[in-house]
Formats: sequence, C-alpha cells, structure tokens
Amino acid sequence: MNRNAIANYTTTGVAIIGVGAILIFVITNLPLDTEVVIGIILTVISLIFLIMARLELGGSFTVRPRATALVVTGIYSKIRHPIYVFAQFLILGIILCIHGTWLLLIWALLVILQIKRAKAEDRVLEEKFGETYREYRKSTWF
Repeated sequence: MNRNAIANYTTTGVAIIGVGAILIFVITNLPLDTEVVIGIILTVISLIFLIMARLELGGSFTVRPRATALVVTGIYSKIRHPIYVFAQFLILGIILCIHGTWLLLIWALLVILQIKRAKAEDRVLEEKFGETYREYRKSTWF
C-alpha cells in the first residue's frame, strides 16, 4: 500500500471517528429537537459524500493547489470541489447539532476561505489542463 493510500484511509478513519464521537455526544447529552435532528442528518449525509469525494480524488489529493490529474468522474462529474462543499455542510450540521448559532459567523468566514482556495485550485488546474478544464468547469457546479 503506497503512502497516499494510507493517507486516504487514515483521513477517512479520523473523520469517521471524530464525527462519530461528536454525534454520540450530541445524541446522548442533548435533547433531540428539530434543529438537532436536522443537524445530525446533514452531518451524516455530508460525511458520506465527503468520504466518497476524498476517495474518488485518490492520488490527486494535495493540501496545496497542485495539478496532478483531472478527476472528472463520480461526484466530480457534477461538483468541481466536493470536498470543500461537503466539509462546509458537515460543519454546518455540527453547528446545528450543538445549537451553536454564534458559530455561524465563523462558519461564514470558513466558506469565504474555501471559495478562495477553490479559485486558486481552478487557476492551477486551468494552467495545466487548459481548454479541457474550461469545458469541465462549464459542465459542473462550484
């Protein structure tokens, strides 16, 4: 197993354990009102799609924008940056779970940062893949 595969499985495992621990805490310690239930559903669905996106990206995953390959299948056939999208929905779900309305301001700042990161990634990918990437951008969301 190569180093990138180990990183894929490790980050996936950490995400599942971390989010699972938060959800167990929420379910066992907070009243399950509508906001919490919506938060749990949003968190679980987002985690599933986040893991799928991370695994689909495979060896193309990098922390800093770098063009190694253009992944355009699976979730990436509809959303250019699904990891950013589903990570933000996951965070929003956790905020709902803990009734952390005051955290929405921090979440909004994170969304802005992710948009900037996505734009930087777009530039790098467009430089490397040119017209192929421009066509891909036209057929996908964010």
